[in-house]
Amino acid sequence: MKRKPGAVPDRRSKLDLELFLLALLEREVTSLYSMQQTASISQGAALPCLRRLVDQGMASQGDTKARRRTDYCITAAGKKHLRSNWRRLLKQDPPSDIDSVLRILALSTMMGAARRPIAEFARKAAAQRSILVKVKDRDIHPVPPSGAPETLRWMKIWAEKGRLTAESEILTAIALRIRR
Repeated sequence: MKRKPGAVPDRRSKLDLELFLLALLEREVTSLYSMQQTASISQGAALPCLRRLVDQGMASQGDTKARRRTDYCITAAGKKHLRSNWRRLLKQDPPSDIDSVLRILALSTMMGAARRPIAEFARKAAAQRSILVKVKDRDIHPVPPSGAPETLRWMKIWAEKGRLTAESEILTAIALRIRR
């Protein structure tokens, strides 16, 4: 798959999601529904990840209860995996996906990381997005003539620039609040 110019590669392969789900299980947030309600994790993202964790022996699946609710538990192997891997997420470059960035920030607070490295990670993610906004600025041309085929491309560049700007501002605000 060809990457967009200026896009930051995401080499984590959802390690952040796995570790975040393990941290939730450790805190007795054990069903898909409770994960959705407590941590805004979509059931569609959580279920395949939980299945992988069960297959890898890092979580166990309980019996299905009323309303097809299944509880999961973290295993000793899952606790070891969580304890030995969560810190490295903060030391790597922030991913381009905002959900991954927010999960890493939340996971780090849940695991008791010091405020300074968490805030620094949020600042790095914000700076990364600011750089991408500048790249988008170079791509934006004057408004295409009415009916021009380039209109959609022009609109998408503007929308992407707006999204990146908003994410940068939000991450900067998060960094400031965490730092306090």
